[in-house]
Amino acid sequence: MNLNNLKHEAEKIRLTSAEKFAMRAAVFPTLQSGPRPQSVGVGSPHFFFSYQFRMVMAGLLVFVLAGAGTASAAAAGALPGDILYPVKINVNEAVKVALASTPASRAQVHAELADARVEEAQALTARGRLDATATAKLSDNFDEHAKSAQDLVQSIAESDPGSAVQITTQLDSTLATNGAVLRSLGDESADKETKNNSGRFAVRVLAHVGAAGRIALADSASKEKRSAEAQPAAFSAATQSETSATLAAPAPGEERRSENSGEGDAAASIEIKAAQVLAGARAQFMQASSTLDATTTAQLSAQFGAIDALMAQGSVSLEAGDSKAAMRSFTEALSKSAQLRAVLKAQIKYDGGILKPFLQFDDHPSGEGSD
Repeated sequence: MNLNNLKHEAEKIRLTSAEKFAMRAAVFPTLQSGPRPQSVGVGSPHFFFSYQFRMVMAGLLVFVLAGAGTASAAAAGALPGDILYPVKINVNEAVKVALASTPASRAQVHAELADARVEEAQALTARGRLDATATAKLSDNFDEHAKSAQDLVQSIAESDPGSAVQITTQLDSTLATNGAVLRSLGDESADKETKNNSGRFAVRVLAHVGAAGRIALADSASKEKRSAEAQPAAFSAATQSETSATLAAPAPGEERRSENSGEGDAAASIEIKAAQVLAGARAQFMQASSTLDATTTAQLSAQFGAIDALMAQGSVSLEAGDSKAAMRSFTEALSKSAQLRAVLKAQIKYDGGILKPFLQFDDHPSGEGSD
């Protein structure tokens, strides 16, 4: 029942004459005269139509709703094996997916939930609790969300290239970093089962990195092949109706302007996302600063400086009308920002020298060289 229905039902609650008399008697007992109406107790056949019953049911409804909300909030930090974990998976996350109104927003939610499974595996690994049952649950759920995100990205690749690049870049970069962090945590675990399971799950996670890009390349090659096979028939049709084709053709430069406009919009949307993720990484940096030594702090500051330079370079390219160059710069900035944010988040959680091996980005995927 939604809030409008609750409001509608609440408006139906009215006091009967007997109930009004009872209230007046309770507040002004000395002023009452005349016969008192029949009592409406629990044993009365009229109880289920009474004000008391409606109030009890309204209170019970509020209690149930409040209890459900409390359980839902408490489940947010649950891990596999915790009593509230099914609520987190089957209620909280199902609602998130249901509320995503567009393919792009649904892809983003699925990407976030896939990464959440990796972070849960990290938490269990750090506690030496990543057993076979938890690993199976996490792996299956991870595969489901990662594949859903990748499929949705493919569905919007042509209509919304900016969102497709954003989601793919952020997902790949975060999974690459968190998968490596998971493996590193597992290597340090004293529990043999945890060590083995974390390594296997990390391999599974890293196998998804770049999957959406590989599908896109295959799809592009398939389209080019189909286009090449269809060319003779197309040329024949054009020869038979030159006049109508000429009338239907865009004005000189119009098609190119439309293409540039679309690329410019995509580059601008990636710029916005890169700026948001970069801000998140900086916030994590500030939070982790007390756990970092001077050398690590200097290295991280240099990384942030390099990302700032990429953002500035992208802005210059975008203003100059070079949308492809802008997209390359913003995509690389987004990739590096996502990596930094993920590794800093792990540093805050596990605070143990885990950060240093991940300071260099050369081994991680980036948008460099993409069109």
